[in-house]
Amino acid sequence: MKIVLALQESEMSPDHLADIVDGSPDAVDRRLKRLSSAGIVAAGNQWPGTSIAWRTNTSRISRSAAPSRLSTPL
Repeated sequence: MKIVLALQESEMSPDHLADIVDGSPDAVDRRLKRLSSAGIVAAGNQWPGTSIAWRTNTSRISRSAAPSRLSTPL
């Protein structure tokens, strides 16, 4: 959850995220790949010689955070 919250602020590299969430870059990278498979985050920009910057998949998050239309009051 900390990773997703951090990425809502701006795109970040796994190394930067590891500093923020107090984890190892390898563990953060594995988590990002799982979140990407779930459609929650997406790879963003990559500049030559640097790692990929990750971002939240805002369309996926906004849909999952929206109230369900299936739950109607009785």
